[in-house]
Amino acid sequence: MIDVTERYTGAVKAERDGANVLILFRLKRGRKSLDGKYCKYELHYDWLSNEDADLCEVLGSDYTLWTKTEGETMLKNGLFESVSIV
Repeated sequence: MIDVTERYTGAVKAERDGANVLILFRLKRGRKSLDGKYCKYELHYDWLSNEDADLCEVLGSDYTLWTKTEGETMLKNGLFESVSIV
């Protein structure tokens, strides 16, 4: 796992593990998730075309919303240690 936070403008934390990248953003204005929780963090997941190269294509991406407590836990424990990518 590699810290790539400096490559993502506005990210509070970004980590790359092979062809998978997780990027955590703190929202300026919170948003409600579909289950009604007030969320202050947005986690982006990008999967890349190449796990070794610095220059590659983003094959797909997704994002999820997280509460303040969940986001702070991710910052403390690490992104890949906090979520499961299936």
